[in-house]
Amino acid sequence: MTTALHSSSITISEALEQLRTPDGVICFKLNGRYVLSCNPYHQEAVQRINQLKGRQLGRPLVMVFEDLKSIERAEIHSPLLHLLPRFAPLVTLSIPAPVGISRAAHQGTGMLGVGLVDQGAGRALLSEWGGPLLVSSANPTGAPSPRTLSDLAGYGFNLPLLSGPEGEAQRDESLAKVTVVTLASSQVKVLSEGQVTERELRDEWSRLVNLGLI
Repeated sequence: MTTALHSSSITISEALEQLRTPDGVICFKLNGRYVLSCNPYHQEAVQRINQLKGRQLGRPLVMVFEDLKSIERAEIHSPLLHLLPRFAPLVTLSIPAPVGISRAAHQGTGMLGVGLVDQGAGRALLSEWGGPLLVSSANPTGAPSPRTLSDLAGYGFNLPLLSGPEGEAQRDESLAKVTVVTLASSQVKVLSEGQVTERELRDEWSRLVNLGLI
């Protein structure tokens, strides 16, 4: 199995074709940074992302969706999903991995990140794809996330690139730091704090509990 593809700008149709191949990995911009992406049900493609990044065991990837209905269709169930309507896309949920997802996606932890995409190339692609995609920042593990095409080229992945509707060759200063949250003893627990604080999440969780929604 090769670890790189010819560098090229691709259309959504071409991206869909690539994602359908057993080891297909593409790149696009999400929340101000470039990410690697593949079909979460293709083990070879997921393993390829781990190989490209040099990822170690115990570090699950993130599965992204277009909307809550698409999460339901993937048979993903967690009380934490009630947080997404208010905080997505600035929150990623760490929840039990659904049946059928490649073990390489959760690296044996049994957990997987889940989030929503609300704009840009990723949203357009998800709308056409009709299901979830697996994503991970397009950098070797421990290196800074690539925000420009120059950053991306510096890592030498040479992956097919799906461009977004706006000028993605320019630096996006609105880099969004996503908060990662999980459920521990029936309470929300922040694993990595971003723009959404643990206090905000806990306040919303308490509100939902008091309303009988959880």
